[in-house]
Formats: sequence, structure tokens, C-alpha cells
Amino acid sequence: MVKACKTISDHWDGVVEYLKTRVTNGAAEALNGIIQTVQRKSRGFRTVEYLRAMFYLVSAHLQFELPDPVPGAHRNSY
Repeated sequence: MVKACKTISDHWDGVVEYLKTRVTNGAAEALNGIIQTVQRKSRGFRTVEYLRAMFYLVSAHLQFELPDPVPGAHRNSY
């Protein structure tokens, strides 16, 4: 209990600001998580521009619809 009280007193200004504005750093933490995931999956990029482009692609949640490579093929004729 003493440790909890010390933690709250150390961060008292932040607690008061949250109660006033209801703003947290959740969005910043989410972006950081996306960046870390992209870096882990990529195993390194040669340039910052490649990392930035990959970050935009991942965070945009784009859904690509690709056409069938050979329309009409692979259909059963019976």
C-alpha cells in the first residue's frame, strides 16, 4: 500500500491532468506498437523511407482485391 501511495504522489500532476482532460497517451502507445511490429517483421530496412512506407501501409488497414489470375479456369465442367 505504501508503494501504491508513493507512485500516486510521484505522478500526482499527471493524475490531476487526466481527471481534467480525460486525455491519455494511448494513441502514442498504439503507434509505437505498430512501429515496433513493422520493425520486427521487416528484420531491418536499408533506408528510413522504406520503413516509413511500410508503416503507412500497415497502419492504413488497406484491403486489396486482386482479380482472378485466369478467369474461368479451374471450374468443374460436370
